Amino acid sequence: MIRYDLVCTAGHGFEGWFQNSNAFADQAARHLIACPDCGGTEVHQALATPAVRAGGRNEAPVPQLPDAMVAALQRMRATIERTCENVGTQFADEAIRIERGEAPARGIYGEATAADRDRLEDAGVEVMAVPWVRRADG
Repeated sequence: MIRYDLVCTAGHGFEGWFQNSNAFADQAARHLIACPDCGGTEVHQALATPAVRAGGRNEAPVPQLPDAMVAALQRMRATIERTCENVGTQFADEAIRIERGEAPARGIYGEATAADRDRLEDAGVEVMAVPWVRRADG
């Protein structure tokens, strides 16, 4: 069995369990999967958050997405890169310093290991993983 995070066209998220990926594709194509919130049968797989690696670039493969969604994620990436500071592997340390008032408040992005995410949670720092798709110009 495979568990998929799904989303309807109204933006409601829910999960579904399927025998395999072909079973999901078949049921979705025949509109047999209904959103539990609104009953909509136009559903697709939700974005999967990328695995955060300890080093290197954090560009995980993105599942097949509608072009409009990829474009929206590319615009989000461009905005993040334009308005926030890339602190790389120092993300957790810098986010904690900002939370404590030891560093200037600003938008930052970077990389975090599982241990870093635990430290951030313990420090009460709210962070969000963003699907990091290829750049629109690259």
